[in-house]
Amino acid sequence: MPLLKAALFVGYVLAVGAALLRSGSSLGLTLGYLLICLAVLAVLSGTASFVRERLAP
Repeated sequence: MPLLKAALFVGYVLAVGAALLRSGSSLGLTLGYLLICLAVLAVLSGTASFVRERLAP
């Protein structure tokens, strides 16, 4: 269940970031890119944590 919640959160953040990018304003572009970068970092962090957990003895 935590994985589903995390996936929904990342999807929501990506959707909001994409909507902000489409707004065209400079603030929207900045916030959109920041939100998309945040979502990518969250996915990478979660993947690294998952791999570390699986490889730990």
